[in-house]
Amino acid sequence: MAAGNLLGDALAALGRLDEAAEQWLKAADMAPAASMAALAQKKASHYSRNRVEMDGATDALQHAHAKAAAAQAAAGNPAEVIAANRRRLNLAVDFPGMRETAVHTADLLLAEKQPREAFALFLRALDSGLDRCFSTTARLAENQRQLNLVAKPPAADVTKRALAGINQCLVSLVPADARPPEKLETLSAAWNQALAATYRPDIGTAAPFIALSESGLPTSWRLLCHWQTASAFLREGNYREAKGLIRALPPVNTIPLAEYFSYIDGLACMGEGNFREAASRLQNCHPSACPVLASTVLLALAESLEASLELIQAGEAFRKLTNTPVLWHRKEAEYALKRLAVLRDMERAPQEQRPIVPLHDDRSTRGNWPLGYGMDFHLLAAHNFRTDYCGGLGDKLKYRFRTGSPSEKGRLWVTSKSVNDAAALWNPQRRTRMAANRDDYGEQHPLGTGPDLLLTCRIPEGVHLLSLYFVNDYHYYEQNRAYTVTVADAEQRLLCVTHVRNFGGGLYKRFAVSGPASLQFRIWRNMSINVLLSGVFLDTPSLPDPPACLSAAGQNETLATRYASLRLALASATPTDFPALLAESDALLDSLSATTAVVSPESTARHWMKSQLLRLTGMPVHGVKALEAALANYANPEDVYRLVMDSFADRAASQPSLAWHQPGNHELDILWRRYFALLDQQAKPPSAAELLALSQADDWRVTSTAMREAAQRLAKLKQLPPAVHLATRLCMAMKIMSEAKSEDAIAELDSLEDDARQAGDEAVASRARNCLLALSGRIDFAPDQLIRLHERLVAAGASEADCGVAALRTAKAFEKKRKFKEAKVWLDKVPAAAISAKGRNILLKRWQTMEAQLNPQEGRKP
Repeated sequence: MAAGNLLGDALAALGRLDEAAEQWLKAADMAPAASMAALAQKKASHYSRNRVEMDGATDALQHAHAKAAAAQAAAGNPAEVIAANRRRLNLAVDFPGMRETAVHTADLLLAEKQPREAFALFLRALDSGLDRCFSTTARLAENQRQLNLVAKPPAADVTKRALAGINQCLVSLVPADARPPEKLETLSAAWNQALAATYRPDIGTAAPFIALSESGLPTSWRLLCHWQTASAFLREGNYREAKGLIRALPPVNTIPLAEYFSYIDGLACMGEGNFREAASRLQNCHPSACPVLASTVLLALAESLEASLELIQAGEAFRKLTNTPVLWHRKEAEYALKRLAVLRDMERAPQEQRPIVPLHDDRSTRGNWPLGYGMDFHLLAAHNFRTDYCGGLGDKLKYRFRTGSPSEKGRLWVTSKSVNDAAALWNPQRRTRMAANRDDYGEQHPLGTGPDLLLTCRIPEGVHLLSLYFVNDYHYYEQNRAYTVTVADAEQRLLCVTHVRNFGGGLYKRFAVSGPASLQFRIWRNMSINVLLSGVFLDTPSLPDPPACLSAAGQNETLATRYASLRLALASATPTDFPALLAESDALLDSLSATTAVVSPESTARHWMKSQLLRLTGMPVHGVKALEAALANYANPEDVYRLVMDSFADRAASQPSLAWHQPGNHELDILWRRYFALLDQQAKPPSAAELLALSQADDWRVTSTAMREAAQRLAKLKQLPPAVHLATRLCMAMKIMSEAKSEDAIAELDSLEDDARQAGDEAVASRARNCLLALSGRIDFAPDQLIRLHERLVAAGASEADCGVAALRTAKAFEKKRKFKEAKVWLDKVPAAAISAKGRNILLKRWQTMEAQLNPQEGRKP
């Protein structure tokens, strides 16, 4: 290999560039095998070998083509530079330096008077892909270079050069659409700003490109903005909007964008679970002059055919893909043919006997699962470190994880117990997001050998929505993570197939299921480094009755009747009914959106119905936005108050779910925020009696958020004696406790106890101490918090039992910190009434053993 590179260098020095390139490419072909041999000699892990197989060939060939292009450029051969760069660009969909290479090559094509070919490469440079991550620092260098491609916008100067190149192409292709220099400068700045918005985790990232398309641009530039808008819709899982935008466009012939639009249309159908329509759209996709786009379209077509269970046609598409210049697509296709062979050997259950149907993917909820998932059951993988965190208001889902290998049981993996990443699942117990997952330990198995992650679920009786949550953990982001999910019944009959791609921002794969039934999910690793699964959720599909206050205020009878019919149909639906029901939901959403901007009770009712339909269709974050739009119609806080009371009048069973939400995220909190905002806008301020009633309300619908807002306004009035303020704060603290917001409760109770003692209100101070003592038995307190609590109890003359409990918990808190000397000091403070002699001896022996394990050299004889 080294000799080949040296020979190539020597030939290049002699000006024999074609021969030099041949030698460099031969050396590149040998590079992966040489690296693998070296790793085998070192007895390196399978992870290291997999890394070479995933990246080695592409990196080596790209380097060889880059050397060839540089040699040809030095010799003044632009046509050969173009050829070498094109070969390099065709090796992979995206890679570091891809956009710079594409722009440089397109500039050369323009100089060679090939504007249409140049345009296609400028588009390649502007295409930022369909995946996003919202954190920018990976743990390993090999992951960092891939993370940079999805977590940060392309360099602004490269985008500016690509847009300038597009403009130059338009001079030849559509002269009327070319922009003058000063307007192009403004357009480039706006484009870069709009592109940066698509790297945010919130929804609405298409809005800047929508605004840009409506700013009076010529047709070609509007089409380019529409392309970016549709891509943003796809990333958010807003498939209905993506399809609507594309299908409303006139035929695109003047610039080579038609194939991009057809591709996005097909992906939108796949995202909705409409695989047959997706296959039809992709089969009719305009042939692309870009080999990478053509390969990407063919891959999507093959997967849509597989998901349609058209396995023979899928095999034909994958076989075509084995000849693509895109190396990784070729590897994926070769493995897919093996997977299809397994699936073809499986018996298929008749359509009417299938208890599961894939539904609309959710790409916008991210880690905020309580907004729309897990009411009946939720499983947060590895969130208890050694076990999964499970909860819910329904029966516990019976499940079992394993892998396809008898010797590998699978792993629970926690990357970080607290992260500020929108895609990481929220942990309601720890009140933070955790980067954690189940995995098949595939990184320690050769690529293409599984072992895959298997999940068996016992679905309870009735119809449910089952959702699997995937996230490509940014700490170890892998560009080529792509899974296939197959589902079989207890008789091993194939029920459905779906695919998982582009999930850096989080993806819920949703299914309608019916029970009782045993379903076996196989998450195929394919050619990925490993399989990661972050969560499993079970819900009952339903639509609530409109609140009485909205019904009384007036609704469009036709729309209200359609909503009621859909609600009733859901109650008796089977999984196979869901595609038709969700199509009716989409049609109803379109009708509800066709409303005037006039503020009225009817428009409020429309927005409310939209919020519920969006939640049902897998877009709960969009549902929250619709609810906020409904509330924007209100000018009177009393109307919002009635909506609070009416909306949750028959939903008391959902009270425990308040504890699962992030602070302020529950629907009730959204309603209360609007209530208080309107209250502040009134000419006459609220009375102390009104605020006091709210701040001390014994009603679960009055959340801690509402109580806090009321208490803050009470404090400003300064009309109540301190004792009432303290009692109000105590009510609020106990409400926070009831919502399981432990950290907030500790902070509030800690401050309240201090203030009550200073005010001489021992009754409130005592209640605060007792609440803290109760909390210390439910969650982990830090040792210093427990010491402070013990000191307060002793100073207040609390009972020996209470002081003893606090001392014992302090000792155990030090044990968790492996500070055994301090633990023993606090154990000595525990009276006999709080712990038996036997219990005391058990603790001391356990600490002695743990201390010896930490310090193995201590206690040994010389």
